[in-house]
Amino acid sequence: MNMSESNLKSIGNYSIACFVFIALAVAYSATIYEISLEWSGNGVYSHGFLALLIAAYITYQSRNKVSNAMYRFNLMGLIAIIATGSLWLAAALINVQLIQVFCLFIIIVATLVCLFGFQSLWALKIALLALLLVLPVWNFLQVPLQILSSDVTYAALKLLDIPTLREGFRFTVPGGQFIIEEACSGLSFFLSSCLLSVLFVHFNHVLGIKRLYFILFAILLSLVSNWIRIVFVILVGNYTRMDHFIVQDHLTFGWILYAVMLIPFFVVGHFMNQFPTLSSTDQEHLHNQDELAIDNSVPGNAKIVAMVTAVALITYPTIRLFLISENHDSGIANTYDTALGQLAQSVDARFAKTWNPRFAGADETDQTSIRYGTQIYRSLRVTYLTQTQGKELVFVKNTPFAEDQWLTSSTQFKTVELNSVTTNHKLTTLRDRRGTERYMVSWYFIGGRVTTNEREAKLFEFFARLAGDGSAHFFAFVLDEQKRNVSESEFPASLLDLSSEMQSAMLKDYKL
Repeated sequence: MNMSESNLKSIGNYSIACFVFIALAVAYSATIYEISLEWSGNGVYSHGFLALLIAAYITYQSRNKVSNAMYRFNLMGLIAIIATGSLWLAAALINVQLIQVFCLFIIIVATLVCLFGFQSLWALKIALLALLLVLPVWNFLQVPLQILSSDVTYAALKLLDIPTLREGFRFTVPGGQFIIEEACSGLSFFLSSCLLSVLFVHFNHVLGIKRLYFILFAILLSLVSNWIRIVFVILVGNYTRMDHFIVQDHLTFGWILYAVMLIPFFVVGHFMNQFPTLSSTDQEHLHNQDELAIDNSVPGNAKIVAMVTAVALITYPTIRLFLISENHDSGIANTYDTALGQLAQSVDARFAKTWNPRFAGADETDQTSIRYGTQIYRSLRVTYLTQTQGKELVFVKNTPFAEDQWLTSSTQFKTVELNSVTTNHKLTTLRDRRGTERYMVSWYFIGGRVTTNEREAKLFEFFARLAGDGSAHFFAFVLDEQKRNVSESEFPASLLDLSSEMQSAMLKDYKL
């Protein structure tokens, strides 16, 4: 075979592979778009596009390592695509972005196995790891890192003899008050160090256990730099009475400090890279172990393998389009308003302090002051007729009360039997700094099912979607009382009675 024939067959190989991955990109374009939004922002994953380009370059460098296994159909890859596609479909129907993104990554890996065999995963391990480290699936680390940063900060302030009052993530010092939010957890520095260290050991050929030591060292540097940033900002804020630009722009200061911390990163990396020079024979042997034999021939079943893989890839996104297009409104909002009018009387009354619920993208948010018995309550109805990513009932940014004004002092869950109907309620006691106590009873109503659990609410959304009901609802009732200090068992019974009657009436109406 001459060189031109070999090149033509190689082009044929990669053309078929490109067809499959284009089909993947089109089918999962909605998830890819959500990832691109995270990358284009100023948040934790803002370096995503750069990492993608680097991963693409590494893949290009490794293209010959996988060409010999091309189109030798691997059933395990197809099974993984089908199984993971099912999970992606469920997550897409209930708008759980983390699961969608992770499933997409597994689908990419399974597609590589399906077309190129398991050898391709080892050949492309660095490119795949670089991609994984910038996918928006790492937010679960924010709270542990936030707790760790808070603990280290409190210990450092005590060591420096700074009078400090700690209330969870809120620190009060003589010069002011500071809150270590999730954005201050240091996840950006953590992931950046992971990616940078992985790329460093790859391109500089750091060998053996030194790779792990260097990556752990880079992670430690990222954590320490974030701790120094937080402590320094608090110290500056304390001594300047919060009147310093570092206090206001502490994120920029953090990245400058992180850049300084990269000096020991590269110094240690320089010594890590000092391994003995291999002889030409050893280098050739190592090269042959790493490389796979190149075979540019196109097997006869190449197009069949590609078509089967492409069909498997587009199946679940297509099913999702049909399920979403069939959604309808169950009319629960009208049922609630009718039942509320029968049980309570609408009145014109103001609460002692604002409620200020925040539900991103809600189609309807209705607050009403009502009289039930001898008490005045505030009712809240939040309705989502359709839900999309970021515009959904169960969402991390949604809250039924202003969290910067109220502290949760207790939470209970109560089941009540009323008129042969089982009702479920979440009882929350809140308190502000002026001594006002707020009692709130709340629940979700989705697809004819009631729950007080967010994970269960997502599950009910899935079943409701399958039944064609895309709506979801949140209901709450609130009672304010001044300067009471009661135990959890003394939660106002009348508030629970109101919630139980409303829930019972709605459940009966839905079944009818």
